[in-house]
Amino acid sequence: MGRVCIDPAWRNGLVVMAMWRAVGERMAAHQLETMIGCSSVSLSDGGELAGKLWRRLKATHLVAQEQRVRPWDALAMGRDEGEQQAAIPTLMKGYLRCGGRLLGPPAVDRAFNTADFPMIMHLAELPARYSKRVFAA
Repeated sequence: MGRVCIDPAWRNGLVVMAMWRAVGERMAAHQLETMIGCSSVSLSDGGELAGKLWRRLKATHLVAQEQRVRPWDALAMGRDEGEQQAAIPTLMKGYLRCGGRLLGPPAVDRAFNTADFPMIMHLAELPARYSKRVFAA
């Protein structure tokens, strides 16, 4: 999965659901079992949010060591400052709710000024409530 551009006037739950449904239908039609993508976080704060998210989520949503990836251009993150309270961005929250996991630390995308978190989602691990709503079962 890659970036999608939607006019701000059309950014709502119905459009996102239609996009996810189209992805699910394509995956089913081609018998694909795994989706790999990224969830981007703005670096407008110097990477503070991205660093907090990484430190918070790596403990609970990181794949096994043998599946991990390393970024070519890694985000330089500050020290661990104890408990990391950070609001999870909507797309990332969607991935996580659907059983998505982090493949490794975020990479810097200088063209878009974002930290891109590599994500993986296996359809077999998709909770039934999302399978019915998102991937027309």
